[in-house]
Amino acid sequence: MQSKGAKIGFIVLLIVFGIGAYWFYNYGPFAQINNEAKKAYQNYSKTEATIISQESNGRIGKGANIIWTIQFKNDKGELVTAKMDKNALPSKENGEKLIIYYDVENLNSVTSEEHYNEVMN
Repeated sequence: MQSKGAKIGFIVLLIVFGIGAYWFYNYGPFAQINNEAKKAYQNYSKTEATIISQESNGRIGKGANIIWTIQFKNDKGELVTAKMDKNALPSKENGEKLIIYYDVENLNSVTSEEHYNEVMN
């Protein structure tokens, strides 16, 4: 049977670890990376895009990825073509629609709605 002092010491250790993890996530390096992404995404605009074509990045196994060529209309109504990594998005066929966010100053910089929401929330 454990002594009362050992139990108290273990609880104190858990509390200190929890406080450290909270600080690391909210004020440490992860928070700085997230804040930089939030600043970059402030110029992004939401729109609907159509998948025109898909191609592999040429890797097999780990690191393999699909690159989509997408078309969308920017805020000025101009048709823009850009490339976008599929990453963790579900499989889609050519001609399917998806919601994206794009940088109004750099139209080739696009991200998925899921990734945008992860960063901004």
